[in-house]
Amino acid sequence: MSRRTIFRPAPRRSVIISIIVAAASSTTLRAETAANDTPPSFTTKKLYTAAFEEFRARDGYDWEVLAMGPGHGIRLASGRLVAPVWLATDRSHRPSISATIYSDDQGQTWHAGETIVATTDETPNPSEHELVELADGRVMANIRTESKRHRRVIAFSPDGATNWTKPEFADALYEPICMASTVRLPAASEESKNGSSTAQTTLLFSNPNSGPGAGPTGKQGSRERRNLTVRLSEDTGQTWPTARVIAPDASGYSDMAVAPDGMIYLLYEADRADPTGPFVPGSLTLAKFNRAWLLKGEDVK
Repeated sequence: MSRRTIFRPAPRRSVIISIIVAAASSTTLRAETAANDTPPSFTTKKLYTAAFEEFRARDGYDWEVLAMGPGHGIRLASGRLVAPVWLATDRSHRPSISATIYSDDQGQTWHAGETIVATTDETPNPSEHELVELADGRVMANIRTESKRHRRVIAFSPDGATNWTKPEFADALYEPICMASTVRLPAASEESKNGSSTAQTTLLFSNPNSGPGAGPTGKQGSRERRNLTVRLSEDTGQTWPTARVIAPDASGYSDMAVAPDGMIYLLYEADRADPTGPFVPGSLTLAKFNRAWLLKGEDVK
């Protein structure tokens, strides 16, 4: 694995990160190999607020706050573009819902998908989430909530917008109440760690795995943002037996992208701008690694 710090914000200045959807691989590759390269150009900006107004008109959800991702969206095999969003009825960001918006005309128009998960006693304040298309065409949503169980919430849709399954907790994925990232590796029969061939959907997941024993307190339910870890699943997210720690100390939001050659790029918040205050990242770091490097990690006990 290689990594480099690519940005250090001014003291006490918050940083939110994401990797651009349509050009995720090429954009991160430029950041790694040619820091002075010409940045990508974009067309004239357009407003798409109408998509969010559909949540009011259709569902009666009178939101006060709307936010994207903040990670990346995805393009489905059908050509549909799907982006994760979350909304809240109060400017305190609570209570909230997680949903998607989607486009079937290459981004010219956007529409509101159905709510994936809403605030309940079991899943309070769902918000930031990421999406991944599975080998069978379903879309998996991996969602942040403030549940006392401190586990990620998972739901599935046949098209990324409708008929979401009942949200379930992923026991293997710790939730420190922080944004996380998930991506799918290129579909192929590849050699797993034990030498067997697998054609299952291979998924990656990254977040601060600050569960029991991971941080200085070592307490169950710890909300510390540290111990950024990448996990690998070779069975469509049913189990996550392999993990490698990327940054054992303070770390926060992260986002991953996979290049055409299979190289994995992980952009993440690192360090602390203020060692004594709430977590504010001191830098953005870009890590570069591949599947083989991950498979040398230790199985999770």
